[in-house]
Amino acid sequence: MADTTELKKLPYIGPFFARNIVKYRGELGGYHSLAQLLEIYNMTPESIDKFAKQLTIDKSKIRKINVNTATTQELSAHPYISFPVANAIVSWRESKSNFKNMDKLCATGLLNAELCVKLAPYLIF
Repeated sequence: MADTTELKKLPYIGPFFARNIVKYRGELGGYHSLAQLLEIYNMTPESIDKFAKQLTIDKSKIRKINVNTATTQELSAHPYISFPVANAIVSWRESKSNFKNMDKLCATGLLNAELCVKLAPYLIF
C-alpha cells in the first residue's frame, strides 16, 4: 500500500525502485511475497534483505481475477499470463466447462507447474 514517497525512505530504494515497485504492484494486483520484488529489473536479494523487515504484505488486498468470467484481454493484462495462454484458457472454458479450482485449471496442461504456483494467489473460480 506504500506510495513512492514512503518507499524512498527505505534503504536502497531510490526513485527508480520506488516507481517500479508501485507500478509492478499495480500490474500484479498486489504482492503476495517479497520474493516477487526480484521480478523488478535490477532488484537483488541483497537489496531486499536491507529493507525486508520494514515491509509487510497484506495478502487480503490482492486483486483477484475470476478465471471463469474474465475475457482474454483481462487475463492477459496480468504480467504472468501471456495473450496465447489467456486465449487458451478462455477457449477451453467456452468449449468445455468452467474451472472448479486451481487444480482443475492446472490439470488441463494450459499452464506449466511454475505458472500454476505463481498465479494461484491471483485467481478465483
